[in-house]
Amino acid sequence: MAAFAIAHTLLDDAMPAPAWTNLGCWQRPDGAPITNYVEAAEQLAWRLGAAAITSTGQCVADLGCGHGASLLFWQQQFAATHVIGMELQATCVAGWLAHAREGISMHQGRFDQLPLPEAVISKLPPAGCDTVVCVDAAYHADSLGAFVAVAKNLLRSQGRLAFTTVLKPAYSSLLSQIQHSLITNLTGIPKASFVTARELERTLTRLGFEAIRIEHLDAEVLQGFADFVARRSAELPTTRKRALAWLKIAGTAALCRHWLRWQRAHYVLVSAQRTH
Repeated sequence: MAAFAIAHTLLDDAMPAPAWTNLGCWQRPDGAPITNYVEAAEQLAWRLGAAAITSTGQCVADLGCGHGASLLFWQQQFAATHVIGMELQATCVAGWLAHAREGISMHQGRFDQLPLPEAVISKLPPAGCDTVVCVDAAYHADSLGAFVAVAKNLLRSQGRLAFTTVLKPAYSSLLSQIQHSLITNLTGIPKASFVTARELERTLTRLGFEAIRIEHLDAEVLQGFADFVARRSAELPTTRKRALAWLKIAGTAALCRHWLRWQRAHYVLVSAQRTH
């Protein structure tokens, strides 16, 4: 199983297919709390869509789309007419066939490696996509630069990019740097994708993006997911909580709490526009 694969049934036994597997955004724009996992997962996707999809009828490329719930979301909630998904996990791509519909396609491939798969290139409009989104996977790229380069190759001129990622603080002590190294090794987050806000802005600018906006979602995502896992743990029988898949989820929640308490990392929504 890939380091980033999540057992979605442990998050919600009754989740409809295709499943969501992101950390979720546990607060509505009006500040009201969210307690249901699927609603929280959709809310995180909504935040990205609102930051990048500026009109109906767009072509949207979704990087690291998992089981494909977000692909349907862009079509149903943002009226995208053409949705292209890329996902590394072969099981997710195979499972998508049961949900395939006109205007949406999913392809197996890395979102941090060029050239793009021929199957993806064949689906792109001549000028490129209007929007590229990545709901909760960009920090698994080999490097931030590699991820942004793929996004740029998918986008048309003036097209928009939105993704969530984890940023490290601008200043880190030697002890913090050692801890960051341990965290990246344990979580599968490559060191070259765990950058500061300034490094992120420099990378986006160097690769041809402008109008860069970084929105912090620590409370909405990190705190929200940690609190949800605590509630979910009380609901699950001991036998299910002994499973390695649950320990992985519980470990992620513990890491979220650690980051929040000690300000070791920040969960952010990043949006930008391709300059040319």
